[in-house]
Amino acid sequence: MELQIVLLSDFCDATLSDKGELLDAARRGRVAKAEEILQRPQDPDFLAEEALLDDDEPMGFSQYLTPLVAASYHGHSEVARLLLEARARLYDDRSLRRGYSALQAAAMNDQAETLSLLLEEACDSPLYINLLDDSLSSATHNGSAAIVEMLLEARASADPPDPFSSSHLCRAAWAGHTEVARLLLQAGAKVHRSSYAPAYDLRLTPLSAASWRGHVDLVRLLIGAGADVRVSGTLSVYCCAGVDVSNRAKRSLVLRVARCKRSRLSISRWARI
Repeated sequence: MELQIVLLSDFCDATLSDKGELLDAARRGRVAKAEEILQRPQDPDFLAEEALLDDDEPMGFSQYLTPLVAASYHGHSEVARLLLEARARLYDDRSLRRGYSALQAAAMNDQAETLSLLLEEACDSPLYINLLDDSLSSATHNGSAAIVEMLLEARASADPPDPFSSSHLCRAAWAGHTEVARLLLQAGAKVHRSSYAPAYDLRLTPLSAASWRGHVDLVRLLIGAGADVRVSGTLSVYCCAGVDVSNRAKRSLVLRVARCKRSRLSISRWARI
């Protein structure tokens, strides 16, 4: 069945109830209902008011929720397609400044089919690289290797274009997502690019982040990719590793991995944590 939206020049006035109907159709994937509403025609681009918010959506999106963001987050590709045909925008100007877009909503909830549709729509946008970077940030945090691979194939940069942004590799290392980190390294992520961790007032390299959290497989992967334990930012975390890594067996494994690499750094200094 082929669905079409007839576009007119002006939208009808929509009440809060009307907006709620469209948002509900987007959330639940009710294609026929969404088509009916959009043919009134009703503006597909409104920001949801507080009365229309749902606990199912991620907290960060509460101020920037549109029907397209809702459909994307819940993976309803046909409703998303209808909204795009009705000229719904991939992002609101206010939301993009905070990094929120329909692409990021799909990426953070592992909605590959919907993300593929949105990537096709976004490829001509002047902000395409920004949209990719924000989406990759969410995917690396959540550990979805399939989504990360899709975004990298769509020309997302393995390192954020903004030098002050947190490293995708560091984020994956902190969260313990080994396969995501492997994909980022294969795509050229800088193994020594550091990120600032405000909670600890430290700059962390991917290796120091993985070590602090006790992710032994990631430590092996990063050292194998050329990470140097002597790089500034790493030693301070090794010396404090006992803060978060309560399992001494994990700490011992981390130390043995480093010993195998014959580092000139004093292993005994680490062991006194």
